[in-house]
Amino acid sequence: MDTNAQTSIDQLDVLIRARYPLIYVVTWEEQRVEEVVTRFARAREKKVFVWTASRGIYPYGTPEQSKKGSDEATQDPLVALDSVLRMVEPAIYVFKDLHRFT
Repeated sequence: MDTNAQTSIDQLDVLIRARYPLIYVVTWEEQRVEEVVTRFARAREKKVFVWTASRGIYPYGTPEQSKKGSDEATQDPLVALDSVLRMVEPAIYVFKDLHRFT
């Protein structure tokens, strides 16, 4: 791993530990970021959920073709964000391709 990538990972870790409510990451390496975020979350005993426009919110690791765990009501990004605000359990949410809705 190059030093720039490690620096970015270290910065992401600091932001997560500092409990920033929103972290915006621009990357071509979506899977890699999800894996890093999941590693950080597990170390802090938090769950990870992913949001996509096609599936809504679902637990990280659920196969793409599976609808299990998906919440189609949260396909709308505003509904999904409202849902996150109502959650009480410690978790990290990864919203993919949210820029399409701005």
